[in-house]
Amino acid sequence: MKENSYVFSDLSVDQHTIEMFMGFEKDNAPSPFPEIIKGVLDKADDLPNIRGGYTIFSPAILDPDKKILVLQEKLLHVKKMIGAELSGISSAAIFLCTAGKEIQEWSKNLLDESDPITSYIVDVLGSEIAENVAEKIHNEVEQAMSTNGLSVTTRFSPGYCGWEVSDQHTIFSLLPENYCKIRLTDSALMNPIKSISGIIGIGKEVRNRQYPCDFCDRKDCIYRNLRETA
Repeated sequence: MKENSYVFSDLSVDQHTIEMFMGFEKDNAPSPFPEIIKGVLDKADDLPNIRGGYTIFSPAILDPDKKILVLQEKLLHVKKMIGAELSGISSAAIFLCTAGKEIQEWSKNLLDESDPITSYIVDVLGSEIAENVAEKIHNEVEQAMSTNGLSVTTRFSPGYCGWEVSDQHTIFSLLPENYCKIRLTDSALMNPIKSISGIIGIGKEVRNRQYPCDFCDRKDCIYRNLRETA
C-alpha cells in the first residue's frame, strides 16, 4: 500500500492545458483569460493536500463473461468493455487521488464573491490536478511492475465505459478509511469533489492503450474533446 503527497510544481499543469480544457484553441484564449489563468496558477503552488495512492490486490479474477472482477471476494461490476481490456491480468492496483478540499473551497469562495470566471478556472484546475496525479500513479505502478516483467493496462474509473458509479462503495471497502483523505457519500460521490478512483490491471500480456477514447463510449467526456481538438 502506498500513499503520497504531491506539490503542484511537480505536476504537468500549465496555462495551455487549462485554456484547452476551457475550449479555447491553442494560444488563442482572449483577454482577460490568460491573465486570470496565470494568476490562478501562481496561487496554486500553496495547495497543501494534493494526495494519491494505490494498493495492489492479487489474485484478480475475471468471470468467464468478463463482466465482473473479483478482488478479495468482492465484486466489481466492470462490464464487458472494461472486462475485455482487463483480460489476462493476474493482479490489479486500486488507486485514489485528490486535488484536496482546499481547491473546491477556493472555487466556492470566488463564486460567493461574485467572480464566476475565476471560480470556473479554479474548478478546471482542480480537475486537471486530479487527472495529473492519476497519471503519476499510473506511471509509478507501470514502472514498479516492469521490474518483475509485468505490464499494466489503461486505468479505468467508475462512471466510464458502462461501469456504474455505485461500485465506488466496493472500491472504498477495499481500502482503509479516509485513505488519501477522501471519503465517500451514500450516493457514491467522493469528497473532496476533485478526486479520482479507479483500477489498473497488471499482467504479463496486457497493454496500456495510450488513447482509451478509442474504446470508451462516453461521447461527452472533456478529455475526448481535448484529444480531438489538440
